[in-house]
Amino acid sequence: MPSEAARATGRLYAFDGLSSPWALRRLILILVLSSGLLFGLSVPGHSVKFAWAVAYLPMWVALDLALRNPGRRWVRVLRTLACTWPVGAVMALVTGGWVVNTSYVFGGLPLPAAWLVNVLGYGSLIGLEIFAFLGLPFLLTRGRFVFSLIFIPVWAGFFELYVPRFLFWTFGQEMLPVPELVQVADVLGPAGLNLWLVPLHLTLMGWVSQAYAPGRVSRRTLRIASAALALAFAGNYGYGAWRLAGLAAPDPSARRIHLVGIQPNFSLKELASDPSLSPSDRQTSLLTLVSDSNAALLKAGVPPGEPTLVVWPESAYPVPYFSAPQARTQVERWAQTLGVHLLLETIDEGNFPGPDGRMDWRAYGAAVYVPPGGWPSVYHKMNPMPFGETIPFADLVPAWGRAVKALVPRIGQFDAGRDPTVFKVAPGLTVGPLICFDVFDYRPLLGMAGRGADIGVVMGNLAWFGRSTASRQFEGFVRFRAIETRMPILIVAQSGESVLIDERGERASPRIGLFEVGALSAEVTAGRGSFYGRHGPWVNAGYAAALAALLGAGWGWAPIRRRFGRRT
Repeated sequence: MPSEAARATGRLYAFDGLSSPWALRRLILILVLSSGLLFGLSVPGHSVKFAWAVAYLPMWVALDLALRNPGRRWVRVLRTLACTWPVGAVMALVTGGWVVNTSYVFGGLPLPAAWLVNVLGYGSLIGLEIFAFLGLPFLLTRGRFVFSLIFIPVWAGFFELYVPRFLFWTFGQEMLPVPELVQVADVLGPAGLNLWLVPLHLTLMGWVSQAYAPGRVSRRTLRIASAALALAFAGNYGYGAWRLAGLAAPDPSARRIHLVGIQPNFSLKELASDPSLSPSDRQTSLLTLVSDSNAALLKAGVPPGEPTLVVWPESAYPVPYFSAPQARTQVERWAQTLGVHLLLETIDEGNFPGPDGRMDWRAYGAAVYVPPGGWPSVYHKMNPMPFGETIPFADLVPAWGRAVKALVPRIGQFDAGRDPTVFKVAPGLTVGPLICFDVFDYRPLLGMAGRGADIGVVMGNLAWFGRSTASRQFEGFVRFRAIETRMPILIVAQSGESVLIDERGERASPRIGLFEVGALSAEVTAGRGSFYGRHGPWVNAGYAAALAALLGAGWGWAPIRRRFGRRT
């Protein structure tokens, strides 16, 4: 119960013994840091099974305590930022080893500087997203508990889908260790999972707040909210269990394809992206890819009459495909002789039309589909890796681009593709090709699903991330893409980990580990598709419409401005 002095002033809501402002601030700091730690432990690579269930609770309590005192608008905004930004920084400290390794190995930064890039760079990106997606709507809806249970998850879902971001993760992805709870993404998309996760933490915060602000939210309201949430989680779990059971057996009428993925594990100096690679080394790399593929095909014993697709990972093909005719001829003759389909990643450079329609010299990361006869097809990577393959905002601020390039000379400047191209391998078998960083955005594969893709292939190069949790976080995103679109997805990473994910988002093959040489061979049935895969843009637009309706029905625009501007 709050002390009598605190209740009398109405300015400080704290536990007995914490009426000192400094004691309260220490409590808030501990709560915020705890949330960051729990959030980090819930990320793939750690995946503490039920950390997601309480990860944001300490942050919500800290926010509620920090905003209890009256203050000017800008003061309340700063308090909100102070309770959300550190969550991202601590999360980066726990899970961002891949950022450190990349900054150290690829960027050439000293190790302490690489850690600063992780915490202050990557951590700030996540922290600012938490501030914008959770903190600000909490500030707007304080004092309207029931409304906040609906408004905040819709607000977060809308901004998660429509705001350009480094990684298009959603809060609901944290529930991945409980597969039954995430299957509803095939209807509602990834943002729909916020409808369960965010109200859970808000309701838990409401119960905790009874200790320091009794009566602010009535126990009757909390009991009703808790019962509604229990029913929602039970229904969600039941739907997930039903979908998992129904998708466990492959569709006997669906077409099958044999996928063969090659993990060569070339060293960083042997990657195709290394310009210092000699012509003889490049020829050796190509011969190694062909030799490994031949061995994998011989071992697999591919059924006759079934199409076979061989996949080479990102940065393994040693030359730009269309400007190196000798290597291209070798590859196309090999595919035609064996009667196999080939998918590889390369660089496609030349004169291409830009967004304004003008022809200009451009370079793209590209997936090239080589059929066993006929002309190759090309997909241009839609999401070049920031600060690896492109410098964000370099076109708008050239001086910024030059400064970053001077600091990290190895950064490329690739253009982003705009067309979610698919490759039709055979009747009833259409492949959606993704290149590495494409998986961190829901839009490329969603666009491919809309064009009929029923099998996904991801060509990755995770060598820069070292022995970190990067590959498991990468796989976590792929699992969500598989659930959203209900298509199996083969991950083929240059340095690992390579694995097949089925349409339930579960592992469906042995996994080739980090920095191992190997081949993955699997017979795959075309995916059955999903409601979200067919109607994703309309589902996403629904979040925008719901947010607009809530803004209008909740307050109207003028009352929102008045409430945000007045003291509470």
